Amino acid sequence: MKWHTRSVLAISLLFFSIMGCESGVGACQSEPVEYSFGLRVYCYSGWDKAECEANNSQQVNGAKWYFHSGQSCEDRGLSEGSNPWP
Repeated sequence: MKWHTRSVLAISLLFFSIMGCESGVGACQSEPVEYSFGLRVYCYSGWDKAECEANNSQQVNGAKWYFHSGQSCEDRGLSEGSNPWP
């Protein structure tokens, strides 16, 4: 195998391994939570599925939490943290 072919192969493998890791990151969003002042929804970007599942199992803020792979809060029309709903 020529040097150029090996370089292209190595770069391709690196790219696909990085992309595989990247797909494990996304937005963790709560269901709407009712407070006396109205409904709020929480969202955090850059989380992995396990972090979001931990929030769900602990019922953080009394809510169910959902993981959206490859998305950010902005992609979901939300800002980081607490948001009014709808």
